[in-house]
Amino acid sequence: AKAAAPVVGGGGVSLLGPTLIVHGTDDQKEKYLPGILSGEVAWAQGYSEPGAGSDLAGLQTRAMRDGDELVVNGQKIWTSGAQFADKLFALVRTDPNAPKHRGISFLLFDDIKSPGLTVRPLISMSWKHIFNETFFEDVRTPANNIVGEENRGWYVGMTLLDYERSGIGGAIEYVLLTVPRHAVVLFPLASVIGALVGLGTLAVSRELTVVRASGVSVARTVGSVLMGALALMIIAVVIGEVVAPYCERLAQTRRAAALEEAQSRGAGYWVREGRRFVNAVRVRPDEVVEDMYIYEIGPDGALRTVTHAGAAQYRDGAWMLESVRWSEVSPDGVVTRSTPSVAWETRLRPDLVSLASARLESLSGRALVRYIDYLRENRLETAAYELALWMKIVYPLATGVMIVLAVPLVLGRLGGAGIGQRILAGCLIAVTFHVVNEVSGKMGIVYGLSPALSAFAPTLLFLVAGVWLLHRVR
Repeated sequence: AKAAAPVVGGGGVSLLGPTLIVHGTDDQKEKYLPGILSGEVAWAQGYSEPGAGSDLAGLQTRAMRDGDELVVNGQKIWTSGAQFADKLFALVRTDPNAPKHRGISFLLFDDIKSPGLTVRPLISMSWKHIFNETFFEDVRTPANNIVGEENRGWYVGMTLLDYERSGIGGAIEYVLLTVPRHAVVLFPLASVIGALVGLGTLAVSRELTVVRASGVSVARTVGSVLMGALALMIIAVVIGEVVAPYCERLAQTRRAAALEEAQSRGAGYWVREGRRFVNAVRVRPDEVVEDMYIYEIGPDGALRTVTHAGAAQYRDGAWMLESVRWSEVSPDGVVTRSTPSVAWETRLRPDLVSLASARLESLSGRALVRYIDYLRENRLETAAYELALWMKIVYPLATGVMIVLAVPLVLGRLGGAGIGQRILAGCLIAVTFHVVNEVSGKMGIVYGLSPALSAFAPTLLFLVAGVWLLHRVR
């Protein structure tokens, strides 16, 4: 399952490596850091125990000296990724008579399949295998595998937790930066719920009845509500065009910088310019492309040349290709040449490569228009991008439509239904709109329908329903 896929290096890269740099001996650094850095060796973390979860200092896994070795007995739980790991680091109690925060050592196990070390899976309710139980029965490991001072492992362990928490903080920051993108999509749903609660409160307190008895028509009531909706629509446009794209770019940049790796998605990103097809395998946040392939097709549709650059950066109106190797394909065979660097003049600018690597829903309207023009110039499929553009237009309008629907739900006669039932009905309608809106767009792409029609159809349908319900209000 995707959720159970192993992280390269396990907890080695983000947790153990930095901890060894701070507390490890020179021999430990020389022995373990190369494998951690290359990602060839995966590490699992053994901290929690059945009786020592939140109170980690209460751990009972014992490590007793036997000459130059430690003999370990006990149990760890919630050992994530142990089924993929090659090695294990753990906190063990080396002095049972010391205060509980003392007498703990940070210990490395060179082989997670050592005799007596057993890993058993803990299967979740969703049938995913992420966590494990780890049992130690007379497991032997060299005493010089203790990181830091013996019986002072608590402080080493807290250093590691600092690195773990910093990773969690980055993850929280990433999630918060992607909130505006999701907020735009959920604006119509939130607006109808807000309108229903507001109007429902007025109806319960009889204020709405007084307003209507004073001669205020349904049309004026709808107009007043739509004035508030207009403000929400403007907010939705600002978030969708300014805030969300900026936050999304920042989120992706921070994520790549935190991981110290380039952004990558499977086989990379593909763009086209005339008869050239460009594959940017990895796009770094500073717009440097690592591993760029350029395939040139002849008029007869046959492959003519293949160019590979180890790195590419756009400077002074041209791409500067480094570590270049190109192959010319002809009926007589393939001729390969190489050069340290070469300038490639092209109309393909970095912003187009960045657009190709960006999330579709995170692009602003202007960026979508620019990229659609590029796709049309190169006779490429534009349906998904056109749909995204029309959706950006529809979502603010849908906010107003949903608020129009809220008025008859509160003012109309629904068989004596109470205000709570009306609000519930409105929430169900809002959720239904959201689902229909998403399905309509996807079906439009699958069946080749007009992107504009796919985007506007649900909103128009619910607008007609809202106007019809308003006419029924007396």
